[in-house]
Amino acid sequence: MSPKISVIIPAFNHGDELEKGLASLKKQTFQDFEIIIVDDGSVTPIKNANIRFEHNLGAPKARNAGFDQSKGEYVIFLDADAELVPNALETMLAELESHPKASFAYPSFFWGLKRFPSREFDAEALKQENYIHTSALIRREAFPRFDESLKKFQDWDLFLTMSEQGKTGHFINKSLYTIAPRKSGMSQWLPSFVYDLPWNQIGWAPKSVKKFQTAREIIRKKHGLSIPAKAGIQTYHWLAIIATAELASFFAVHDPIMSSIICVLIGLCLVWLGYQKPELGIATIFIEHLIGSKGRLFVLGADVSMDGGVSVRILMVAGFVLGWLGGIWIRKEKPDWKTWLQTRTAWIFVAVILAYGLFRGLILKQPFIVPDANSWGILILCAPALHLAKQKAFWSEIQTAATVGLIWLFVQTLVLYALFSHGVDSLYYWLRKSGIGEITELKEGVGVYRIFIQSQIYAVMLAVAAASKRITSNTFIWIAIAFAVILVSFSRSFWIGTALGIFISLVIVFRRKIGILGQSVKLSGAIAVGILIVVMLTPWAGLLDIFSARATASDPASSSRWELLEALKGKIGEQPILGHGFGATVTYQSKDPRIVQATGGTYTTYAFEWGWLDFWVKFGILGIPIMLWVIFSLAYRLHRSGLYSWIPALAALAAIHIFTPYLNHPLGLVLLILMEAQIETPPFGKAG
Repeated sequence: MSPKISVIIPAFNHGDELEKGLASLKKQTFQDFEIIIVDDGSVTPIKNANIRFEHNLGAPKARNAGFDQSKGEYVIFLDADAELVPNALETMLAELESHPKASFAYPSFFWGLKRFPSREFDAEALKQENYIHTSALIRREAFPRFDESLKKFQDWDLFLTMSEQGKTGHFINKSLYTIAPRKSGMSQWLPSFVYDLPWNQIGWAPKSVKKFQTAREIIRKKHGLSIPAKAGIQTYHWLAIIATAELASFFAVHDPIMSSIICVLIGLCLVWLGYQKPELGIATIFIEHLIGSKGRLFVLGADVSMDGGVSVRILMVAGFVLGWLGGIWIRKEKPDWKTWLQTRTAWIFVAVILAYGLFRGLILKQPFIVPDANSWGILILCAPALHLAKQKAFWSEIQTAATVGLIWLFVQTLVLYALFSHGVDSLYYWLRKSGIGEITELKEGVGVYRIFIQSQIYAVMLAVAAASKRITSNTFIWIAIAFAVILVSFSRSFWIGTALGIFISLVIVFRRKIGILGQSVKLSGAIAVGILIVVMLTPWAGLLDIFSARATASDPASSSRWELLEALKGKIGEQPILGHGFGATVTYQSKDPRIVQATGGTYTTYAFEWGWLDFWVKFGILGIPIMLWVIFSLAYRLHRSGLYSWIPALAALAAIHIFTPYLNHPLGLVLLILMEAQIETPPFGKAG
């Protein structure tokens, strides 16, 4: 009697990984299947192969040969490094049999810890890009055979051919197998933005990119596909925009009128983007957070010293929301407010305490209500972000913006570190007035400078999130550079948050059975490279002082922070239940040399370093529990959605907030918004 399913596995020099895949087949809840292994000319022969080629003839030839020998009613082609979840075959068979009009059924899958989501079958979308992996369950009579002339994109070609024959597929909204990343063989991957860089204009491209582009062109010509137009701004366009913006900001800090004009123009652009291209509008706002830190690259209505006025960030967010609301009203779109709020009760309570904080501040006539509450205004982006989360274009724009913004932030940090450490300080006034960063000499006469840019929080997020995934050559470079940036920030809170995030990432790696030893070695190597980058940029005379200057708690910044803690305890004691509302201030003795010079050290502020205590001061006894509820609720939903890499990033953010406020700052809140949007995202947009 013929088996129900034929499992066909071509293998070339990957016998060790094949053993893991075969072990996962033995654990299948459905066992009416045969296994056909095709050894595609391996140097070391594959054990128990049904078919063996003397020379490597390629995966298409091997798969077709396996099919010719198979007898199953259904066939599935697995890579040698594919490990199936126990009910994978049972699930795919049940889904395909329950959809008799479909010729094949396909799920999403994991590549290491990165989730590669698929989507509902759409023949037109398939012409633009492939979203179906080779390992789909196919009806025997519907299989048209692989094109043996192709070296790449055989799966895309297969499903395009079936689609042209009038056949359709059925999407299974589950991740049913994992592909092990490796440097060679069939299972290789690079992030999509790499292929979109303007290599033709540069005049050179990596070999892997050339192969990709050549193979893609072969498929397009064979099936008569048009080149899809790029919907948004490309990587090199973003780089040009950022460079232009910062150059303009350099001159605008000396000219308030120029700064105001640019602010108005940017605000109007965001109104148009909010109405016409909201996905690009949010990406633009995200870029500004990555490069703008305090949001004051440009200021509307500032005085001659560039103090006061309305920041460009406020104008951008307000303009975008105005345009977006106008767009959904004119297009009669109906955001699903009710569904969004059903699983986000904690955020409803956040809205309540924010309203209470405003009311309480007004009742007590606090002096700085508006600038204090202003930071929370970024949460208004939750609505458009959740509304756009179901659109692939939204995540495409966010990914491009994040990539370019991080590259710019990393290069800027390291260049500034090298310049200031070698005596070039002509950018100091611009950096401080625009709010981009704070530059301080760690020890007088040594020449080692601290380059602290608030947006460096995103370097921490990247490092800990990447550490939770299997480290490849690509992610190794990202982690190494991120660590270099974290080091030269000389932020102890960043270091603590990074350490906690890395620990949680390794726990995730261990539980996901990625290989904790190999991951730890690669991570250590990336950290070592990051340290080496910093050492290479540091003057030799300052090497011995590079970390000792921040290793103790005796420096002015640390002493001031402890003085503030005592003042906050007293402030909380005045109103431990009801709090003081937005705009509440404390006065303490600062050791900051600039404050000592100006006031003798007495300093009054409404912005507190101890972020969690800020919630207690402003919102009363319920402030901290409600914000903890937000964090734990979000972490739980991220885990349920398979977005594991966000969890260590969230933990790091919460830890950093103990010492440096981010959960009440746009830079941190925008991360929470993106996490919430990813949870809302349909399968084609998620990436764990």
